[in-house]
Amino acid sequence: CVLFGLFLILKYLGTDVVKMAISAGVVFMCMLGMGTNLDQLIAVVRIKPMKSLFRIPYLDEDMNAVELLGMCVGAAMAYGFMVSKHWIINNVFGISFCLAGIKAISVSSYKTGVIMLVGLFFYDVFWVFGSKSVFGSNVMVSVAKGVEAPIKSMFPRSLGGCGKLLHSMLGLG
Repeated sequence: CVLFGLFLILKYLGTDVVKMAISAGVVFMCMLGMGTNLDQLIAVVRIKPMKSLFRIPYLDEDMNAVELLGMCVGAAMAYGFMVSKHWIINNVFGISFCLAGIKAISVSSYKTGVIMLVGLFFYDVFWVFGSKSVFGSNVMVSVAKGVEAPIKSMFPRSLGGCGKLLHSMLGLG
């Protein structure tokens, strides 16, 4: 049912709508991650947690003033990113998203962590280097270049023709 729905969206609305929806979803999650990460940073410095202002029942999450401030800053950055796609905002959001993801995953032992890292290493090697022979194109690079969301770190490399800044990229997946 989901696959058929995605097919209809792609057929009648085009890939631009899907790319924009993915970008908007990732940027929204990054905005929320900015609030959570700022709250965690302040909690480490302050030693005791902030007082909760209200509770979001659907997410089972308590909100405090620092998280709201971080989300407001994240919302302003999200607007700036969606308008300009600036590489610095992209990198800040990407790092924030990674920190929130690492916080969400709890690894019970070093053995489990090593197994996960080794598996992810071979996963990445296949999708970066092996997917071209199977699918005809490099899947990882195609996705990283095709989706304009903070899923990669970008580093200025050189000025191309007409002042266009060229970037090197490092995938965050």
